[in-house]
Amino acid sequence: MTARRATRAAATAASAVVAAVVLAACSGGSPAPDATSRLQPFDSYRVQGRQVVVSFSGVPDRPGPCGADYRAQASETVDRVYIRVREYPHAAPAGEVACPAIAQLRTAAVTLEQPLGSRAVVDGATGEIVLQPRPTTTPSP
Repeated sequence: MTARRATRAAATAASAVVAAVVLAACSGGSPAPDATSRLQPFDSYRVQGRQVVVSFSGVPDRPGPCGADYRAQASETVDRVYIRVREYPHAAPAGEVACPAIAQLRTAAVTLEQPLGSRAVVDGATGEIVLQPRPTTTPSP
């Protein structure tokens, strides 16, 4: 292994450790994860001041056992913002319930301590940087 590869591997490992520690520190006032909650990857985001709104396909927003709530949490570093979205399924009644296998576009918002600026947004469920879609421009007639 070359020195360059060894340095890159060490940097990647160090980044993974930092990310794990940062994600573990996310609290944001959301309920504690339990056996029924799970991390939800997100597809895109938009910024509104210090608020970041993430979008994803999730369980439809409906009352009852076939619905779920989503909460976003963020942890910030100098160059990245780690956002985790957690799904909290509604409590199911005793017995089995058949729910339709459909998805709905859902969003969850989190307010940052500092404006996002040039920091990268990292999906806490996948560990991947999420690219912000570029605004579309319409050519002038």
